Amino acid sequence: MSDYGLRISKSGSNVLTETNNRNLVFTSKGSVLKVFLQGSVNVSITGAGGGAEITHNLGYIPLAFVTNATSGYLLPVYAGLPGEEFWMDTTKLYIAQEGIGQPNTTVTYKYVILVDKIE
Repeated sequence: MSDYGLRISKSGSNVLTETNNRNLVFTSKGSVLKVFLQGSVNVSITGAGGGAEITHNLGYIPLAFVTNATSGYLLPVYAGLPGEEFWMDTTKLYIAQEGIGQPNTTVTYKYVILVDKIE
């Protein structure tokens, strides 16, 4: 390896001599997204819906992913339509669920907020 960095090879490949990145599990040669904050939150749903706010205070709108932990579905970014969605601002992640057919229940959401700016 003529340069430096971190590399992890797949089983059966030699990390010291491998030249095909497809045989590596990880290489730091390219950009790597870094997790700033991750966790889960329980949202109590009433007939009107429910929601949660997670504070990140990054000062910019970061990239994030939110899933419904029960269904495994990835939530869409806010579109103004009924259902589950999330949106961000420079200080918080907002998760919203309109109580469509699910009043008086609790839904668990998992979230990951990345620290890298997308510019």
